[in-house]
Amino acid sequence: MTNATPDDHVLDFVDRYLAYLTGAHDEPDIGLLDESQRAAALRQLRALELLDEPEPYPMPPIEEDPVAKRFGFDRTEPTITISTAALREAASSAGVPFSELAQRLTTGGRPTRPAELLRLTNTPTVNVERDLAARFAAILRTTVGALEAAGSGRATPTLDDYLALEEAQTLIEELAAELGISFETIEGRSRELVGAAAFRNYTNDAWREALVRALEQIRDEQRR
Repeated sequence: MTNATPDDHVLDFVDRYLAYLTGAHDEPDIGLLDESQRAAALRQLRALELLDEPEPYPMPPIEEDPVAKRFGFDRTEPTITISTAALREAASSAGVPFSELAQRLTTGGRPTRPAELLRLTNTPTVNVERDLAARFAAILRTTVGALEAAGSGRATPTLDDYLALEEAQTLIEELAAELGISFETIEGRSRELVGAAAFRNYTNDAWREALVRALEQIRDEQRR
């Protein structure tokens, strides 16, 4: 049996991501790719837009692509300043203690000891490689933007950031299946309702609450 090469992993991710875009597959875990593989995958996905296909792949511009934004594909800087409080909060929300986070980082090809993560959180903010920030986001089911420190860039998660998360996708998929309506229809109506909601602060928790309320309203609308 031959072992899979790095190129095999990239091609497998591209295939799965295209299937995800067309609704035929769950979102692939890009956290399993290292920095160079993620860059290679993005190049291949962008190249597909240049193909003369009868039905082009429905790929948004990189600055609007929720997957690219979630994992920092849209960034040019090699490092990202993250908030250690946001990292701890994300780990707590995901139910992933630092010991498990270190183990999963190690399993994913980035050897890490729990003590390293604890030292990382000794200061309010810390600069980490873009690859590590993306791995944090993948394992903790959040976004790079949600982990980013205030004042260093897009620190506040947007609606697009939240809707890119698996939990949001799952909530929408469940209602779409319940009502027998397409995912795109539910997502579009959700955007309208959530976008019109008033917020005191923009956090993933606030987006989640707003999405749940929007889905309840959509359910009521469809049952009238």
